[in-house]
Amino acid sequence: MNFDELVNNLNIFTGHYAWVTQVFIVVLGSLVFDFFQKHVVNKIHQRVAKTKTRWDDLIIVSLKRPLTYIIWLLGLTLAAEIVQQQSEAAIFSIIDPVRDIGVILIIVLFLLNLIKGAQDILIEYENETGEKDFDKHTVEAIGKLF
Repeated sequence: MNFDELVNNLNIFTGHYAWVTQVFIVVLGSLVFDFFQKHVVNKIHQRVAKTKTRWDDLIIVSLKRPLTYIIWLLGLTLAAEIVQQQSEAAIFSIIDPVRDIGVILIIVLFLLNLIKGAQDILIEYENETGEKDFDKHTVEAIGKLF
């Protein structure tokens, strides 16, 4: 192997190990995107916290963790697909099912957070106003049905 072949193999963008650079860029992109997403969601949360309704707060708070999880899930599975193209190892055959199941679990997490928050808002509303539209046990039972 001469010097030119060695330099071409070590070139991080076009060489033999360019996939390592691609994986790094995907993971770094996920990190940066998650950072900006958290910043934007926190700014939105500050704005909606000033409103009188608690329902908009509930949606933003319920979205915080699932958004982070979905960004990392998609970023890491994309990075795993890049590695799969180089490796051909059998373990990488589960990337698509892991992504599908992960997305479903993240949606379920969002919905569970939303339902739990709605229960808390309804119970708190009843305690503040004294109206007996719902009692605590009815709200909890309906929440468990969902």
